[in-house]
Amino acid sequence: MSLSLSTAEEQSPALARWLARSPTVMINLGNVFSWTEDHATAMAQAVADVLHERTDLQVLWKFRKAAVDTEGTIYGDEFASPVHPFLESGRVKMEQWLEVDPTSLLETGHIVASVHHGGAGCYHEALGTGVPQLVLPLWLDHYSFAQLVEDVGIGVWGCRETSPYWTAGCLRHALLTVLDRNESGIAMREKARQFGDLARRDPGQYVAAREIAKLAASGYGS
Repeated sequence: MSLSLSTAEEQSPALARWLARSPTVMINLGNVFSWTEDHATAMAQAVADVLHERTDLQVLWKFRKAAVDTEGTIYGDEFASPVHPFLESGRVKMEQWLEVDPTSLLETGHIVASVHHGGAGCYHEALGTGVPQLVLPLWLDHYSFAQLVEDVGIGVWGCRETSPYWTAGCLRHALLTVLDRNESGIAMREKARQFGDLARRDPGQYVAAREIAKLAASGYGS
């Protein structure tokens, strides 16, 4: 079950306006993950390549640097040079923390791809809102969700051969696969949309509330 407590507009009018400008790719690898320089360099180049090719898109990237040593030293900003033009033009927005909760962002209808690490929360948030997924698994059950999106036909496992490490090339390929306008890309988006429609028909919080009410009415546990 995923739950948004308020709309994106209510949480951050400025971010909601920015999202409404163009179809948006959201990159959010969860609250625990910090970006190493290698990961960040590969993603920055891939994002730049995709935005050069797809001039209709923009990218919201949740980004926090990882320390390079036990003293907390962080690396410089050279990794971001490929996306500098897009940061300046406003087509890329990099935020250490998202002002709007991810479910509310996905519910806007402006997110066309959710790039995440394969956490259960990220998977179900995208599933429930009908958004195609690019999964970059990092550990344990993340790999199960990466395989699941491919089995179900609602996304791709990015950089499968090198996970949990990536190259700009495999990231670019994975992003373009999810965003592709060809027959397979259209089918993936349609399948994701169908799951979203199904979830919205009977949202998880209502299902949970009904079951709790049934248990309460039955006197279970008394």
